[in-house]
Amino acid sequence: MLSGVVEHRLPLANVLPEPEELAAWTNPLIVARYYRALLDDAGATIAEILAILSDPSAYPAVFHGSAGKDRTGVVAAVLLGILGVPDDTIVADYALSAGAMVRLIAHMHATYPDGSDQLHRLAAAIGAAEPAAMRALLEGLRCDYGSFDGYAAAIGVDTAPRYVREALLV
Repeated sequence: MLSGVVEHRLPLANVLPEPEELAAWTNPLIVARYYRALLDDAGATIAEILAILSDPSAYPAVFHGSAGKDRTGVVAAVLLGILGVPDDTIVADYALSAGAMVRLIAHMHATYPDGSDQLHRLAAAIGAAEPAAMRALLEGLRCDYGSFDGYAAAIGVDTAPRYVREALLV
């Protein structure tokens, strides 16, 4: 690890569906429901992320998941929403993950040739980054909490959005 780097391990949830659910995992509404459950079930972890990012000494900061699409996409959506980024831009940012997932899957095929059959079965679930999934998540969040600030208040970090904005916006 680099000198001066502070690492926080804040797991959200297992992201891949059960094998019998794989076929449905490309359906954006099913993915959006999973993402929403992630927001609801991992509220304490997301609150901790926002609390960390409320501290100006936490920057620069990097956050990631194992593949960088689902959990990372949900956290990015919350942060971007708090910063006032328009929903269309958040959705477009999430959709960029599809290209990265194609490269990740190709890398995994090359690195783990013995697992190619299983990877082939998982590829659609790993690679799906349908804009409709993120749009449905954002719409549901706004419907239930009114705003990203409302979501932050609901998970117990009502002042975090102000401090995150102060740290990241000029």
